[in-house]
Amino acid sequence: MKLIDRDLQILADLALRGDESMRESARALGRQFYTVQRAIEHGVDAGILSRVWLIDPTALGLCRVQCLLSLGYENPNHREKFLKLLQASEDVSFAAEIAGEYDFELVFIGKSELEALRSLEAIIEKSGSSLRQKSLSRQYRITFFRRKHLASPVKKESYLELGAEKGPVEIDEVDRTILAAISTDPNLLKKDLAKVAGVSHLTLERRLSRLKKDKVIVGALWNLRAIELGYQNYKVMITLGNTNDTIREELFSFARDQKHVTNYRENIGYSDVEFGVETIHFPHLAQFKDELLRKFSKNIRTMNIVPRFKIHKFRPYPFRRNLRAPLGSATIV
Repeated sequence: MKLIDRDLQILADLALRGDESMRESARALGRQFYTVQRAIEHGVDAGILSRVWLIDPTALGLCRVQCLLSLGYENPNHREKFLKLLQASEDVSFAAEIAGEYDFELVFIGKSELEALRSLEAIIEKSGSSLRQKSLSRQYRITFFRRKHLASPVKKESYLELGAEKGPVEIDEVDRTILAAISTDPNLLKKDLAKVAGVSHLTLERRLSRLKKDKVIVGALWNLRAIELGYQNYKVMITLGNTNDTIREELFSFARDQKHVTNYRENIGYSDVEFGVETIHFPHLAQFKDELLRKFSKNIRTMNIVPRFKIHKFRPYPFRRNLRAPLGSATIV
């Protein structure tokens, strides 16, 4: 099913509203309910739209570790086994194929960089692959924006952000079950979620409200896989020379205002700052690069731009350890 331009604009406008019902979103956007419902159904039916709950592991005292790596394989089966192990891993939050110096971009969630490294080594060993090169960064701040190049203009751009709050927040086994359930099945009905968690509907509402208030649940995305519509996603990584909080906030503001920037990240490690840039025309990437250098040339020490070819996994909270019942497939409303 081919999406029309109106569908794409609606989905771009809805991007940060994944935790709302369709009726709530329609009212907020000033759209007819059936128009919004139809756009979402078209995206889901086309296999390019999915809901992703943004659960912040840093609020729970965990860390997010990015690893760029290249591998060697004795036979092609090793690569396929490696990808299957990434999908099955409870520690891997994000996995994508990239170009350039490295082959893969992975994000691990755990207690430390050492735990992430051990998890990576175990996956590589089980797959029969060999590690050629790797670089680690600890991600502290991740911000998601609307696709402004597709969305309708607004006076003030909103965003969803992970890593902005100080933790850790104390949660119990019921909370962990709720988080694992909505991460594993983002379209779970609240009545089914209450059954999975073993609580009443009222108790579930109270717990969800508290988890949102404590910024454990930041929100939810309607994740549009625009790469399947012909758009190319680029990862722009920079290291900074002279920097301070003011410079980082200026970089964030720059990212927020750029038409083709879909996300922004702050790290410690291989890169200091990263921009996710999405465009269907290469000159847009060149224009972004020129504007970035023109404004921050005194602060940027190095810049590396790599394309993402395929995203294999995107699950901010991938744990399934605490699930106590099979999950359904309805929609949270």
